Amino acid sequence: MTPFAVDPAVTAFRRAVSGRWRDVSGKAAIGTALAIFNENRPLQAELVGAEAAEYLQQFIAATQEHIERAHSGYGGVRWLWYLRRAPDDFFSGSYGTTIGYDKLLAEVVSSSFAQENQSELVTRIAFKVDDAAIRHFASFVGRVKLLSQLHILYRRVGKGATLDARRPILVARTPANIESALAIYDERHDRSHEFFGSGLGLATVEPSYSDFVESAERFGLAAFLSFGCHPSYYPSIQYPDANGTQVEVTVEARHMLKTLDLRNVLQPFDGEAGSPEYLRDVAPLIQLLVMLPCFDRTGSMGVRIRSPTGLFLLWCEAAQ
Repeated sequence: MTPFAVDPAVTAFRRAVSGRWRDVSGKAAIGTALAIFNENRPLQAELVGAEAAEYLQQFIAATQEHIERAHSGYGGVRWLWYLRRAPDDFFSGSYGTTIGYDKLLAEVVSSSFAQENQSELVTRIAFKVDDAAIRHFASFVGRVKLLSQLHILYRRVGKGATLDARRPILVARTPANIESALAIYDERHDRSHEFFGSGLGLATVEPSYSDFVESAERFGLAAFLSFGCHPSYYPSIQYPDANGTQVEVTVEARHMLKTLDLRNVLQPFDGEAGSPEYLRDVAPLIQLLVMLPCFDRTGSMGVRIRSPTGLFLLWCEAAQ
């Protein structure tokens, strides 16, 4: 049996989980919500429809700016390094999909931080995982989860909910029938492990490097998706031992790359079927919209677009 290799940073993060990081995370989220609420007072206590959506857009944009001011001292590479090593406990929520969405949101937000940080090691990228770094990480997570909650409110307002804006922690009051429909959808989505694009005849590739390279060479049009694995899987890799010799070890992995053949999406007719001229232009966009839940809730495309209202991962130019 191959030895099991664990990154020292992962071990340090696991020790932190037993500490008071939740207090730090919660305090950061509440403090941010209070500051933004005081700077962006609503015109009335309850908002509906377009007024609620516009206020949330304003609140979301201010939250993103607050996060950048508070946490851009760490650059995007450093944040990604921490995010890929932190336990799921930092991001867990009511559903299993919460982990994937909130982690992706944290990666997207921090990817714009331009600060360059010095690695602790020369041979590979590594950063400190001490009490100060963990507290800073916990504060960042708290603010990102606040941003994620605002995205949820935006979704509910779009489905007819009333936004209660009397206090800094905004609440959406949703009609009972819509609340029931949302709960059913969320529960089904949380229990489903099927790849959303399978109904479109799109091929997926197992997390094998050779298959990954082969499929990328074989398909003229391919998207590269990065999936957060939950639960994690345990591949074998080549890793240097204490003497620098490459040996085979087992590691715990929570992310993998997959390829997605986009020929059926971007070239749905392939010149074989007759159709109205306008349909050829809009069909790829329609199919990409059908696939949007896959990108938005499960994985991340290499091309990602941030907006004040949330994550929109659809690259509209691809439809042209």
